[in-house]
Amino acid sequence: MSARRSALDGPAGRVGAAVVLLLVIASLTAIHWEDLFGPDPAEVAADDPVGRCIAERSADIEAMIEENPSMAGRRETLLARVPPMCEDMLGSGGGNAPPLPGQ
Repeated sequence: MSARRSALDGPAGRVGAAVVLLLVIASLTAIHWEDLFGPDPAEVAADDPVGRCIAERSADIEAMIEENPSMAGRRETLLARVPPMCEDMLGSGGGNAPPLPGQ
């Protein structure tokens, strides 16, 4: 007497298992999408007032240097002072600005 095979032992069972596996992978990917790929930097910058301030002030400095090329030697100093200035202006308490050259 041969043993009866279950419907899950055949091709239908394997297809069902593959569908379940794909659904689990899709669910985990949807749940952990930001953990895997992170947020879009443009969205983060749009939500961050300090980031917006830094971007605006840096663009102002670059425009000022373009208008007055003799200030190009001070670019690094000016750009280094932007983040602490923006943090202080917006109340984040960024601490002290970097020292000026020669101090």
